[in-house]
Amino acid sequence: MKKRISIYASLTVLLSPSIVMAEEVITSSSTSSSQDTLIDVSEESRDMEVTIFSDKDEISKESSEDSKVEKIVETKKEKEAELIFFNGEWIEIELEPEEIAGIEKYEQPEIDESNQNALGSFNSMIQLRASFSEPRVIESNNQSIPRIDFVDVSSHQGNISVADYQNMKKQGITGVVVKLTESTNYINPNAANQINNAKAAGLKVSAYHFSHFMNKDSAIAEARFFAKAAKDFGLDSSTVMVNDAEKSTMNNGRITENSIYFASTLENEFGFKRVVHYSMASWFTPTILDMARLGGDLSSWKAEFPYSPSKNNLLHQESSAWQWGSSTHFVGDSQKNRIFDTNIDYSNTFSTPLKYDIYPITKKTFIVNDLGAIYNEPYISGTIRQDTTEGMLNQMIDITAQSETGYGLWYQFSYVKAGINKVGWLKSTDIQDIIEEKEMHQLLYVNLENGAVYDTPYTETTKKIGTTANIKNKEFKVSKSAKTGYGVWYFGNYEQDNAKKSGWIKSTDLVNELVVITPISDKIFIINGNAAIYEKPYVEGVKRQDVTTGMDGQVIDLTAKSETTFGEWYEFSYVKAGLKKTGWIKSTDTMNTIDEKKENKMLYISNENGAVYDTPYTASTQKIGTTNGFKNKEFKVSKSALTGYGLWYFGTYTQDKEKKSGWINTTDLTDNIVVTTPISDKTFIMNNNGAIYEKPYVEGVKRQDVTTGMSGQVIDLTAKSTTSFGAWYEFSYVKSGVKKVGWIKSTDTQSIIEEKNENQVFSIVNEKGAVYDSPYTASTQKIGTTAGFRNKEFKVSKSAKTGYGLWYYGEYTQNNTKKVGWIKSVDLDNNLNVIMPTSDKTFIMNNNGAIYEKPYVEGVKRQDVTIGMSGQVIDLTAKSRTSFGEWYEFSYVKSGVKKIGWIKSTDTQSIIEEKNENSLFTIINENGAVYDSPYTADTKKIGTTSGFKNKEFKVSESAKTGYGLWYYGEYTQNNTKKVGWIKSSDIAK
Repeated sequence: MKKRISIYASLTVLLSPSIVMAEEVITSSSTSSSQDTLIDVSEESRDMEVTIFSDKDEISKESSEDSKVEKIVETKKEKEAELIFFNGEWIEIELEPEEIAGIEKYEQPEIDESNQNALGSFNSMIQLRASFSEPRVIESNNQSIPRIDFVDVSSHQGNISVADYQNMKKQGITGVVVKLTESTNYINPNAANQINNAKAAGLKVSAYHFSHFMNKDSAIAEARFFAKAAKDFGLDSSTVMVNDAEKSTMNNGRITENSIYFASTLENEFGFKRVVHYSMASWFTPTILDMARLGGDLSSWKAEFPYSPSKNNLLHQESSAWQWGSSTHFVGDSQKNRIFDTNIDYSNTFSTPLKYDIYPITKKTFIVNDLGAIYNEPYISGTIRQDTTEGMLNQMIDITAQSETGYGLWYQFSYVKAGINKVGWLKSTDIQDIIEEKEMHQLLYVNLENGAVYDTPYTETTKKIGTTANIKNKEFKVSKSAKTGYGVWYFGNYEQDNAKKSGWIKSTDLVNELVVITPISDKIFIINGNAAIYEKPYVEGVKRQDVTTGMDGQVIDLTAKSETTFGEWYEFSYVKAGLKKTGWIKSTDTMNTIDEKKENKMLYISNENGAVYDTPYTASTQKIGTTNGFKNKEFKVSKSALTGYGLWYFGTYTQDKEKKSGWINTTDLTDNIVVTTPISDKTFIMNNNGAIYEKPYVEGVKRQDVTTGMSGQVIDLTAKSTTSFGAWYEFSYVKSGVKKVGWIKSTDTQSIIEEKNENQVFSIVNEKGAVYDSPYTASTQKIGTTAGFRNKEFKVSKSAKTGYGLWYYGEYTQNNTKKVGWIKSVDLDNNLNVIMPTSDKTFIMNNNGAIYEKPYVEGVKRQDVTIGMSGQVIDLTAKSRTSFGEWYEFSYVKSGVKKIGWIKSTDTQSIIEEKNENSLFTIINENGAVYDSPYTADTKKIGTTSGFKNKEFKVSESAKTGYGLWYYGEYTQNNTKKVGWIKSSDIAK
């Protein structure tokens, strides 16, 4: 018996989807026609002999195809594989495992607008980039990015108008890949608009499907859904169809095989012959997407998004295309916030190839045709005109590329129209490198030693024929001028090294007069808020670099001066917009002396080393005397004036019984005779907004700081002075890490603070203390000492604080006489402390207990906390009781430092871990002791283990002390039962 199957000679529509099982060739009951090829398969023959017949000559005879199919069928049967017709040939695919086979094994996801995906949604490189930077929007006119040949779109971009597509086309786009479908139920609602408008704009249209398939049946189902949608949208079989294979669940070890089923279904059932596979670049490996089996690298479209994509670093050139960006905004797009995925097409798969060569160049030139056309690409038949040069006559432009077509030579350039940056192409006849050539006769001077001399007005092809070395300030006789994109140029004759020469020199290297610059050093005021600042002393052609806006009244330092036919000019440094610059200002926009006015007052000379001048001080002022020997003498002021060096007073004074006059700086004068007296005292700052001056305040003295944040701070006073503005104290302080000396007003300080009544009894603890008549300051009187009063009562009735500490006023008895006075707090204690030596061990039980420098009473400082010491055994060396409890002295180590401190008894425990036991031990030490309790310093010894070695010890309790582990139990001695505590090291089980 034979089974018969009818296939077309082309073998492209053999089956649906053209899959033949190796163990069974599907039977077709249809009658073969003259175009049919018949395959006879004999069931009896294990060799599966196949014979091909045809009426057509090219397929009627037995051919090599017979044996090829025969061999494939035999092989497949042995390997449990299947045959599939793909990319024009039969290929073998190993059968998929039963656990994933069949449509019932995979439920197609339901997709809508809320969960639909776009191309690149799962691209790992996007996630990698996002880990260190938000995606940056890239503008399409960025000159450094790779070429943009086509974009891919989905419903995320919404409807795209023909005008918006044409705007992209002007910027180099010639193709668009539109998302049609996802899974087996989602269709892009914007697809019709996106396809039809792209076609209307003249763009090549391709389509993609976002895949989910995980086995053969789901791959076939998704391909059919995709292909039907493509047909419905009017896309013919020449359309490039894309398998967007990026979802991680697809990578189950069968993604290559499933993609073959997908692509072969599109080709064999629907005639779509060009299928490309898209994914992140890292998936294109033999173990994931094996392009050796899927049609080669030219059937791959790879995605990888560098942080800074560059036209000088083109990746994946072996592929059909590279998707290099996911956030590009096209300049001129009607939606300002819309971004696109952008791609370079290495194979013209998705875009239309250029019909000409483009070469990058760099040059500057001028538009000379006011009616020239600007195209979106070098002009060929059908190229769209995007603009005209109207209004751009004589405008300088930067050329970035050139191309030659059958219509002439074309140049690419950037320009702005209606506020939009654009790129276009202009014909070479509409531009000119050199304009405004004219004859002229003028004598100029060379102003630059490092200038160049050229054979023509400078352009990219100009030759350098000399330099201006050694001819600065020499004559240059001009006979012609011209303009290029690099400035204005003069042609003339000059003499160099005794030889007559000629050439073109840039206008900025020439001046129409000799400029001599003289160094100076002076200070001056700008008095014109709208004056020009030039890059050099002004002569014709010198550029203005700034205006003095906001600089009126500002003091400037002059470094040079120069005189030209346009006046006198000063060089100075200044800062604008955070940049330090040097420029030249006209002398009439400045003034040496301002604010001159009459005065009538008496000042005093305060500086013995001051100078007396004939005018308010400037660089040209003459010194006519000094203030040596005049300190605190009268200076009768009649005038004042301001210069760049400060405020100056003109007045009369007497020297050697002779009246003299002159100008003295305000810093060398005072309105008071200021006498400074050294002191040594401490006080408190009480005003948080007090002023700190550089010296005792009189009129004109500068404030150097404010006491913000210093209220309540103790300061050391080193001097005092009284002026008509009050008493002032000198002190040292630190601000922003800098140590300073200043003067503070006495009313902003206070020697004694926090005075209050008390009613308590202290004991005197220091035999060498002092008794004062008031809380101690520098002026306090000592009225006694505490010698012989240790541990005697001191009945306190008042307390107060000074810069020297806390003080108590009270009553005490000396030689049967009651006395009163102020004693420092550190010399007193509110408990009579008795410290007793001890030797014991105990456990610290509080992990947050305080450790003090001595037995705690009020005022004793905490020196540490027992953090990390809970459960630690400590050796006690002394104990003491105060009104705050019982305290133990002990040694401990903190941060590698050995210390001694006091801990409260309630933060310790002598015996821990007490518990019941029921064990039988043997006494192993004949020299052990028996105690009435677990051993501590207070435990009583009630016996020994002498004579008990190897005797039973029935244990009923155990406990731990600082001396080890102890057991309580019963033993027999001289036929008498006894009990007691024995150390664990003296017994054994």
